Amino acid sequence: STVQGFVVNSGLNFIVAPPPQMMPASTEPSRWIVPRSAVAFILGFGTLLFFWVLGFASAYLDPKMAAVLDHASLIQHVNNFSRGLITTRDLIYYVNFSVFCLFLTVQALASHRWKG
Repeated sequence: STVQGFVVNSGLNFIVAPPPQMMPASTEPSRWIVPRSAVAFILGFGTLLFFWVLGFASAYLDPKMAAVLDHASLIQHVNNFSRGLITTRDLIYYVNFSVFCLFLTVQALASHRWKG
């Protein structure tokens, strides 16, 4: 038998929701991953700030390291989109970032399931 669920995408926050018969006691989605919404906000803001700062930090490093940081930087990819330039490099970046966030969410939900 297979268990079906659905994915809710809210910007960078992904939540894999179980079917209604498997819902936890607290059905408020913000309680599934992080117990406090203020902590979730701080973690999300800190993560976005980190990826934003990577673009500025690359100006002060050697060229090889700067190329790596430019690829990981959020600013470079957003700048291309804001100019109307849609490249596969930027699309792959955002798809990889989304898949990574989805992977972390699935792992957190699996951890909650095993903890009971």
